[in-house]
Amino acid sequence: MSLTGLLQLLLVSVIGIYFLIILIKKWDAFPLLLLPLVWYLPEQTSPGRLLENYIFIRWFTVIMIPFLMVIAILKRRFFKTIRHLSGFYLLIALFIIISFISAFLNNKSLFDVLSYLSIYLRYPIFFLVLTTLELTENVLRKFIILFFMLLAIQFPEVFIRYSILGIKGDEVSWSLGSWGTANLGIYMIYGCCLIIAHALHKRLTLWHIAGILIFFIIGIFGEIKTIMVWLPIIILITIFFYPFQTRIKKYTVIFGFIIFIIILGQYIYNYWIKVHGTQLMDIFQNLYLLLQGNIGKEDKYSLYRLGLFLRILEGVRQDPVNFFFGFGPGSSFIGNFSGIPGLIIQYTSGSKDTPNQFASTLLDVGLIGLISYILILVYLIKIFRNTAHSLNCANSDLTSIIKTAFAGMIFYYLVIGPFYYPLWRMDASSFILYFFAAVLYNKVEKNSNLPYENYSITRP
Repeated sequence: MSLTGLLQLLLVSVIGIYFLIILIKKWDAFPLLLLPLVWYLPEQTSPGRLLENYIFIRWFTVIMIPFLMVIAILKRRFFKTIRHLSGFYLLIALFIIISFISAFLNNKSLFDVLSYLSIYLRYPIFFLVLTTLELTENVLRKFIILFFMLLAIQFPEVFIRYSILGIKGDEVSWSLGSWGTANLGIYMIYGCCLIIAHALHKRLTLWHIAGILIFFIIGIFGEIKTIMVWLPIIILITIFFYPFQTRIKKYTVIFGFIIFIIILGQYIYNYWIKVHGTQLMDIFQNLYLLLQGNIGKEDKYSLYRLGLFLRILEGVRQDPVNFFFGFGPGSSFIGNFSGIPGLIIQYTSGSKDTPNQFASTLLDVGLIGLISYILILVYLIKIFRNTAHSLNCANSDLTSIIKTAFAGMIFYYLVIGPFYYPLWRMDASSFILYFFAAVLYNKVEKNSNLPYENYSITRP
């Protein structure tokens, strides 16, 4: 057996033992133990990594999450929250019905629609499993510590590969795979939301400022444009939803941050130009021309990230059925579980970009399907909103900090991120967001002094 084969066998054995320990000893803490697997395992199937010959492992959560659901059912826990989360179940059912209608209208096979649903519904189901756990303060604290430890490990790796080995762009993180900057950007956005929330609830220190600066530096090393453009906006959203004692204090803090980011941004942008040239400014100029209607069709279709979305939007608009119900589940996959390329190949031909989430969902299940899935995510916002009924969010306990950070996270997940990546089917973005949503839900249910029905998130 070769050294690579031995390493792969050892890795699979360790993972198997790891899961056995989770299921027997640490059931209520399995999200904590699962985080490193979600962080590293799928990305090691990309080209040049340890598991590149085992691409099916990239989707290990497609099998794992239903398996966890079965265990929760056997433990007689899974349906204990159905009365309080009936609206969430109904929205999942609605998306399933729309997906089947889309499949029927486009002559898609049962296998296609089931494989599509297994990818897009695994994390809503994961949320339902998480709501059955006892997510204690100790588990939450360890989860956050582990998250920042894994994130901190990335910084020396990225620095060494960039400064010493001269590796830039998507390959700047070996451990996160060939396109690791996507995951790294997501983790840094979530991490920044947590840092800002901690600073608001505790007290702003130089450590908080240093953490944010490191994120911008890593963003430059990896050419992560979403950090340069959107991270300041996400920080503002996080600050805005913190419950300040007075509006004067709230807007003073917001104004102070805007001044700070304008001053800091000049230095960061100048360094970006030295490293990457004027690419970022060119994108802004092309977007401005697009909004003004002064850009040609071919130039419009070549716009960064947005171009492919515009091509797909034009494609689905040609027929009312395709516009409302798409071309069928799985059409946006480069290759699905059956190995047959999806319709997306016709749109990505000659393009370096992958379809973002909005484009992918329109192609798969159309406008109605897109709206139905957005409603599932809006339900998470209702959970976030209703935590105010049982939490004094100005306190400095961990759950209150999570609630403040969650505002920035869900804004990125629902509004910004889907314009960049197929975010709703990515482990990196979904695992952490749904975990924190479950933490907020469990805290409301556990700590409310009044019957939970008074705080039901199914109420209008």
